[in-house]
Amino acid sequence: MPTPPQPIPDEPARQAALDQYQILDTPSEEAFDEIVRLAAEICGTPIAMVSLIDAHRQWFKSRIGLDATETARDIAFCAHGITQPEDLFVVPDAQRDARFADNPLVTDAPNVRFYAGMPLITPEGHAVGMLCVIDHVPHDITLAQRRALQVLGHQVVTQMEQRRQIRELQDAVAAFAISEQRAQKLVDESQRQARTLALLDQVRNAMAYDLDLDAAIRTMVEASAAVLGYAYISVYLRKGDALNLMHQFGYTNTAPVIPITKGVIGRVARSGVPVLLADIRADPDAILVDPKIVAEVCVPVCVRDAVVGVLNVESTQPGALGPDDRDLLIALGDHVSVVIERAQLYADQQRTVRETLLLNRVIAAAAAATDVTTVLDEVCSELAQAFDVPQAACALLDEDEAHLTVVSEYCAPGRPSG
Repeated sequence: MPTPPQPIPDEPARQAALDQYQILDTPSEEAFDEIVRLAAEICGTPIAMVSLIDAHRQWFKSRIGLDATETARDIAFCAHGITQPEDLFVVPDAQRDARFADNPLVTDAPNVRFYAGMPLITPEGHAVGMLCVIDHVPHDITLAQRRALQVLGHQVVTQMEQRRQIRELQDAVAAFAISEQRAQKLVDESQRQARTLALLDQVRNAMAYDLDLDAAIRTMVEASAAVLGYAYISVYLRKGDALNLMHQFGYTNTAPVIPITKGVIGRVARSGVPVLLADIRADPDAILVDPKIVAEVCVPVCVRDAVVGVLNVESTQPGALGPDDRDLLIALGDHVSVVIERAQLYADQQRTVRETLLLNRVIAAAAAATDVTTVLDEVCSELAQAFDVPQAACALLDEDEAHLTVVSEYCAPGRPSG
């Protein structure tokens, strides 16, 4: 039965030292292959290898004259070698060595008789493997060959260290690049947040003082395009079962009226649910105004829980629109809803003022008139001016309430009566 290698007191530290190289199970590399070929040539052996001792196996980073890529650690000659890291480990004749005489690597392929190996010692003093040469016949090793194996063993460790340092440098460069990307992303996000706040403030101020709904919406659309770089943006307001275009930016050909049964914006108008589409081509409701457009965000504009319109942004850049854009449009939609509600209140107020002024003028005219006809003529004139129409008339029902008789009429200059 093969004699097992002696235990290594600092095995966890040794294993950690090996692991830090991240070299196990990696492809062959010419730098190591050259060292192995040179070792075999100097020592005149058919077999040479760089063997790394893992927890339960020895794995060959480079090898010549051997097909196997690894063997079990408990039968490995190299596992014995790393327990004596001070010098070469030499077995002149394995069949005459009690530790290896019945080792399967001796009694079977590759039929080891001669073995010599130089421990691979890390700068921290851990033996992580061996540079070894093997022969099928017993013999010894010359002093020059010993020195050559020592030098070549040091070269193996140097290559491993360089390899590790290059990897760590690459990792550091990659980590720095990732850090730079993260920093740039934070800068971009901060700048976007600043632009967003500036936009919302600009829109809020404009809408706070502008009672003209068309002008307020135009300000919001053009500011959004300028500040956030939206290439395509539009606002539609609902009128019955259709959506009417109020203002747009970026489009050369867009529908002025869209039925609420059509398109993504029609769906949003019906459901009141915001939509974020990373790929509008996958949505069966999408209206492809421009074949280059690939992404869309559409949010409802609501007044007292009723959808009165939609705010829509589209992009030709994949991934350009995301949840932040959706949330921003929802905020802008809230501002638009406030302006719409305020415009409606202002219109109602203006109508009440007009009606009150009209009533006052009619009362004043009636008080100054001497007969009913004059009063009715004054009423028709005031109604025509109040509602900006070219003609107004007053008619009375007969006693049977069957016929109307025009008793007074106002016609604008140049308009015929009747």
